[in-house]
Amino acid sequence: MKVGAFLDILEKIKAQYASSNKVRRRIADLILENPAKCCFYSLKEFASAASTTQVTVLNFCRDLEIGSFVDLKKSLQGHMLTWISPEERKKLAVSQSTSQKELLTQVVEADLRAIQLTMEENSLEDVLKFVDLLYRAKHVYLAAHNASRPPAYYFIRRMAWAGKEVTMLDMEDHHRIFLMLSSHSREDTLLTAISFSPYSPCTLAAAGFCQSVGIPVVSITDLLTSPLTESSCVSLLCNMTQMGFTSSAAAMLSLINVLSMLYAYEDSQQSSETREELPEMSRRFDDFFSDSF
Repeated sequence: MKVGAFLDILEKIKAQYASSNKVRRRIADLILENPAKCCFYSLKEFASAASTTQVTVLNFCRDLEIGSFVDLKKSLQGHMLTWISPEERKKLAVSQSTSQKELLTQVVEADLRAIQLTMEENSLEDVLKFVDLLYRAKHVYLAAHNASRPPAYYFIRRMAWAGKEVTMLDMEDHHRIFLMLSSHSREDTLLTAISFSPYSPCTLAAAGFCQSVGIPVVSITDLLTSPLTESSCVSLLCNMTQMGFTSSAAAMLSLINVLSMLYAYEDSQQSSETREELPEMSRRFDDFFSDSF
């Protein structure tokens, strides 16, 4: 699936409509007439609603350059999150529940499912590579904008707890971004980029620039089709959709917790001499700052 293809998934379906047979037109009609409802179907339910087989549905997905039915639903969800107003998304999400108790259950189950899917989608190799790049970099900068900033600040706090300083870039100050990214050797610098649909042009620009000049980039994003994956040495994916129409940062925050704990574990393997110095340094710090709080 091409980068950014989820943004025009319905247009892709329309473009193939004229050359499709009756069965595939029936599948297309089902999606085009009610893309929101299709976000909730299982493969079996979707095939039944389209009066066709599951294999035919999967072939339809492949013809759209989408790997699976799950990817089709993600693409539709991405389209809905991009083109439907927040007010309409809220109404659609709440309308799936008949009571507050049912809504509470659905929200909790959706977050738990998102966390589980996130941990399953990212290989241990990629997670450890992400942590290793963080550990080896002497200067780590963070690019995030708009809705990505809250999890970005959480990332900074969790990494500080783990013993790693991460500096947030001011995405409105392009001149300062350049000064900070160019103030150290490329080998010692790492850009961490966090963005999810709709992706911030500023964050994408920072990641693209770093890649072009040889500064390593790692990213936390939502989909394999995210444009951030093109600029990154390693991208970790988070399931951000909740009940099809709203977004949740639960999985991203959980992934950040995992990264900080793994970093702390790696950092704990430092030389025993350095560890022995920490208690004395801590006492001296307390002596100087005890009256400042």
